[in-house]
Amino acid sequence: MRFGGYEVRSDIPGDVALLLYLLDEVISHFVMFTGLYAMLALFALMECIGMRRILEIKIGRASNVFAIAGVLFGASLCVGAVEAQMVYYVMFLNVLILVYVFILVREYGVVVRLKDLRRVGFTFFLVVSCLSFLLTAVVYYFVVGGFVQPSEMLRGG
Repeated sequence: MRFGGYEVRSDIPGDVALLLYLLDEVISHFVMFTGLYAMLALFALMECIGMRRILEIKIGRASNVFAIAGVLFGASLCVGAVEAQMVYYVMFLNVLILVYVFILVREYGVVVRLKDLRRVGFTFFLVVSCLSFLLTAVVYYFVVGGFVQPSEMLRGG
């Protein structure tokens, strides 16, 4: 059986192979690019919020946008890391960034309580992105049984 140029292993049922192909070659790309563009939109929002902060307007609901964009971006990075077969390296980078951020916010006194992190826009986005990456990686690992690319599960051999 063939899907999009892949010779599918004979021990994988056709409907499972079709689902894996759809997830790998269609949905994962939408997730990946949605996260990247959400990040770009977030940077534009951050710039606007920065201008509003000058006028002392609360960040309020904008922190929800940071959280949503962070979740999407972290999940999309995880999909990209699986596709690039660099999950463990990128996991290490996520943990490194989290440690770095917590040292920074503590050292500079930016955040007194953890819930105050929502007020620090980009830092909050970065923390949510890293946590989303790690959570997505754990879920992927247990659902798929490892960090195997879905397209590799389809290939005959």
